[in-house]
Amino acid sequence: MKSFLQTVLAVVVGFFLVMLLSLLLLGGVVGSLVAMMGDEPPAPVEDQTVLYLNLQQPIRDRVVERPLDLLREIESSEPRPLALFDVLEAISKAREDDRVVGIVLQTSGGQVPLSIAGELRGELKAFRESGKFVYAYSDGYNAATYYLASVADSVMLHPMGSLEWKGFTSTVAYLKDACAQFGIEPQVIRHGKYKSAVEPFLDSKMSPANRQQIGRFLGSMWGNLVDEVSASRSIPTRQLNQLADELMLLRPEQAREKGLVDALLYEDQLDSIVCVREGRSPDETPSVTKLSDYVAGMRATEGIDFEADKIAVVYAQGDIKDGKEVKEHIGGEGFAGVFDELRTDQRVKAVVLRINSPGGSALASEKMYRALARLKAQKPLVVSMGSYAASGGYYMAAPADRIIASPYTLTGSIGVFGMYLTFGKLTREKLRINMETVTTNAHSDFGSLYRPLDEQERDVIQRSIKRTYDVFLRRVAEGRGMSTGDVDAIGQGRVWTGEDAKPLRLVDELGGLRDAIALAAERAGLEDYRLSTYPQIKREPYEQIMDAVFKTKAGLLERYLPALGEEATFRHGVEALVSKQGIRAELPVRFEVK
Repeated sequence: MKSFLQTVLAVVVGFFLVMLLSLLLLGGVVGSLVAMMGDEPPAPVEDQTVLYLNLQQPIRDRVVERPLDLLREIESSEPRPLALFDVLEAISKAREDDRVVGIVLQTSGGQVPLSIAGELRGELKAFRESGKFVYAYSDGYNAATYYLASVADSVMLHPMGSLEWKGFTSTVAYLKDACAQFGIEPQVIRHGKYKSAVEPFLDSKMSPANRQQIGRFLGSMWGNLVDEVSASRSIPTRQLNQLADELMLLRPEQAREKGLVDALLYEDQLDSIVCVREGRSPDETPSVTKLSDYVAGMRATEGIDFEADKIAVVYAQGDIKDGKEVKEHIGGEGFAGVFDELRTDQRVKAVVLRINSPGGSALASEKMYRALARLKAQKPLVVSMGSYAASGGYYMAAPADRIIASPYTLTGSIGVFGMYLTFGKLTREKLRINMETVTTNAHSDFGSLYRPLDEQERDVIQRSIKRTYDVFLRRVAEGRGMSTGDVDAIGQGRVWTGEDAKPLRLVDELGGLRDAIALAAERAGLEDYRLSTYPQIKREPYEQIMDAVFKTKAGLLERYLPALGEEATFRHGVEALVSKQGIRAELPVRFEVK
């Protein structure tokens, strides 16, 4: 009886604790919203002001504005991200704004993908060429942030800082032995010489074909970066590569001696230099406006002409999966519905599809291809590629009128694979669980998690993959005006950079998102238009609360996962493995370029 009463008491106390925490959470949400609504509008930009772009504020392709994202700011000091298009548009407008005399780029602690760095660099270059100045400052540069900073009039470094100039590297984890140790058996069928998405599960080391393609696209990206830095800093490419080979630039004095930076100074000294450029005394406080505030002010003063024709900008980001999901990844059915909606919307005169995806489900890719092909038949369709537009991501791009990519985009990967995981050895030998199955027909348990595929089943899957690959080839050939033989010659799952893909006719131009929008307007014959972003994500207030809570939880998991030990890390990896099952058109691996 005593035990029963203790249990009841524990349940009651637990219930009231949950209720109390929920009320506190709701109170925090309401308080945050009230505080947000009470925020003053951005201060007006003064004459002779300098815009301050700090890369610690993340820049992403798309930022969905949700008031309850403030919950994440309560948990984390990470600033709210900026949308790439807003930043590019702000720099462009500042070029014509007589109140703005320059931009200070602060890269300390910032991370930026090379594709985004390239777009920002182009806009900063145009700003500088207008006669205004750009200064770059950092406690420490890496390759991507230095590449961006190198376009500045003056590149400055903290006296105790560093400049990492060592080339690019990419490391791939091979899991064959680990899978064997845990009793996991990947059953793999692939088509394409270079379709190495599944190679880490089949081999213990990298194949020559995979090493060749990774080396090629790393070399292409590094070569393009070195060429642009060379042009901006007037340093021969040979010397830049020699410096990378010799690791000569880890110390600030060496970086200055070799011409990669112009000055070693503290951040307060930078303020004095900015004051002088503004026409003020060095002892004064410079007139500085955060670029995020400039963006907010730009939005506040711009009116929206609801009668104007629209260019729809569709952001397709993440893995391609089956289903209707459009919030967290690219659901084939959901995005096909978006494309059908845009096709029939008479106010939409052109569509820009911004792709940042390594691919995924082949079926979902085909569904979106069909919807995009129908859309293209009625209105201009221009694709802008971000960091990735590979495999299923390229499948989506194929029907476009024009494809614009960054030199640093990873694209192509025209190939298909199928992977099925079996856990029979894990359950039987490791966990001592015996799974018994009863079937009505010879292959009723086809795809079972507890036995490997037999020869007939593998043959069926192989034929299905070959058929899917042939359809993929036809889609690309139709969209790009090529023969299937020509596509196959550059396909076979091989990955290309945007720079290398252009002469192969896989992309039409090198450029960014603003270039794609301008081209779409030109093809639609539009001079005045407004932009509308898709998919339009709408959530009920309670969904936003739960989303904010669980995103905070996910962020904590990512932060502390390494401290949880090997078991948690392995479980995280197994979940990623399971998500790859079925017939897929996907980039070989998620390359981390350093």
